[in-house]
Amino acid sequence: MARKHHMPEEIDAKLRQADVLISQGQSVADAAPPPALAPKPTMH
Repeated sequence: MARKHHMPEEIDAKLRQADVLISQGQSVADAAPPPALAPKPTMH
C-alpha cells in the first residue's frame, strides 16, 4: 500500500490552522492532529 504524500498547500493549510488554534489559547498538543495509525499487517 502506497503512502499518501501531502501537497505543500495541504501542509501549509494544516500549519496555519494549528497556528490559529494556538493563538486562541489551545495548547500545542491540543492543536496537533493525532498521529495516524499505521495499517496492521494482514496474514495471507
